Amino acid sequence: MISGLLEKFHSQTQCDVNFKFKGGQSIGAHIIILSAASPVFTAMFQSDLKESQTHEVIIEDIDFQVFIHFLEYLYSCRVSKLAKDEHFVQTINLLCQAADKYFVEDLKHEFEFQSHLIGETCQLLQSPLLPVNDFEESFHYLAFN
Repeated sequence: MISGLLEKFHSQTQCDVNFKFKGGQSIGAHIIILSAASPVFTAMFQSDLKESQTHEVIIEDIDFQVFIHFLEYLYSCRVSKLAKDEHFVQTINLLCQAADKYFVEDLKHEFEFQSHLIGETCQLLQSPLLPVNDFEESFHYLAFN
């Protein structure tokens, strides 16, 4: 069922709300999915706010691509594979900000958990008890997987 929901999002089928961004970019979504995932969206679409009437939301403080990753999480409860490039850490920080803004606690906890694991792994890899070959192999594995 989750893959079907994500497919509806990716194909932009039966969307009933449109998010608009700087530069004219826009993306559709489904109010029921957004409301189920975020109390902020619930309040937005069940009130007398302009967004509940127009079904249009202007996003000025979140990058378009980051917002797509955020919406994919709302539809699938998974963070889509992020490019491990120079923007990787920044993208994670921006996703955390979006999760904070829309009170999506599960997404914030996901990153906190992963951050904790990475920190522990780095401490272990820096340990003098780990033979140099194991350290190099472990670092190579972490860097490329």
